[in-house]
Amino acid sequence: MVAGRRHTAPQHYQVMGEERTLKSRGFTLIELLVVIAIIAILAAILFPVFAQAREKARATSCLSNMKQLGLAFIMYASDHDESYPSVYDDSLGYPAGRIIWADKISPYVKSRGLFACPGGPDTVRMDPIAGGWPNNLQGTRYSMNMVHGWHWPEGTVNGTGWATIEYPVRDSQFRHPAETSLIQESSNAWWCHWLWHPGWNNYEKNQFGETVLIGVLGETIYPRHSGGTNMTFVDGHAKHRNTSSLLTDHRWCTIQYED
Repeated sequence: MVAGRRHTAPQHYQVMGEERTLKSRGFTLIELLVVIAIIAILAAILFPVFAQAREKARATSCLSNMKQLGLAFIMYASDHDESYPSVYDDSLGYPAGRIIWADKISPYVKSRGLFACPGGPDTVRMDPIAGGWPNNLQGTRYSMNMVHGWHWPEGTVNGTGWATIEYPVRDSQFRHPAETSLIQESSNAWWCHWLWHPGWNNYEKNQFGETVLIGVLGETIYPRHSGGTNMTFVDGHAKHRNTSSLLTDHRWCTIQYED
């Protein structure tokens, strides 16, 4: 034995009467590749599940927001002779004095965050607006059905006309409140306040590159959740509606219709 070098003999252990030598052993390349493959398969299975769970949570949170906004509308109507707020009000001057529906129900809303869908690409924000428009309007990612707002002829309230700001819609004028839309998700990035009946099979891209269902005029319905949009109805309840069904079912956008 060389001086200064220590010789370590293999350790021995007894198994069923036989003596075996204990040797250290690491992973082979094949074993490592198998483990990596298993992890990749599990990730491919679980990641879509996690993504769906996150989207479901966002959709549920959005629906909760819209339910609370629906209750705010009802409280507003209770304090204003059973009349709902108009989509927008220019009685204080146009355009700088414009007030939209979100401003009117804000005193009945606990948090400004309720005006934004958590699944949207942008939070509620207000940017300075050119051309004399106000920049202090309540931002929202939801739009109000134009049937509740301003349109000519003055004072017309029926299935083909709209209420003017001088004649806001009263609760008693809705023949089917549980089927008439109050607000719905919109694609606008900063303030959305009105929505017309959607065009048939008419789609476009907004500033975020999202495909949206556009109306004849005004803001857009955006199918943000599973091919559909969350909607709040006049009676205060909120639910998810498939976008394609809105193209064939016209009842949601009118005050009255024939049964």
